[in-house]
Amino acid sequence: MTLLTLVILFAGQIHAEPYYFTSEEVEICEAPANITHVSHTRGSPYFLNYGSAWPNSYLTIVIWERDISELEINPYRYFKGNQFCMKGKITTYNNRRQLVIRNPSQLINKASN
Repeated sequence: MTLLTLVILFAGQIHAEPYYFTSEEVEICEAPANITHVSHTRGSPYFLNYGSAWPNSYLTIVIWERDISELEINPYRYFKGNQFCMKGKITTYNNRRQLVIRNPSQLINKASN
C-alpha cells in the first residue's frame, strides 16, 4: 500500500510537454517561455521558444524580420499573455520542431473574437 501511494504522488508531479509531428497542422494558444531577436543573423529572426529557453524548448516559433511589417505586430508586446493563437504546419530544422509565421492569417487575436 505504501508503494502504491508513492507512485500516485510521484505521477501527479509529471509534466508532459506536447509533442508535435512534422507536417502536423497545429494551433498554439499560450505565451512563449522566452522571445529572442537575433538581429546579427541573416534574416534577423525572432524565436519564440516553448517549454523553456532554447535549446531545451519543445517547439520554436520563427518570425522573420521581413515579415513583421506584413504581420503588423511587435513580437515582444504581442505575445505577452494569452490573448492570441498562432496556427500553421510544423516543420523541422536541424532536427528541432518549429513553426514559421509569415501571414496575418496565422495569427488569431482571441480578444477580438
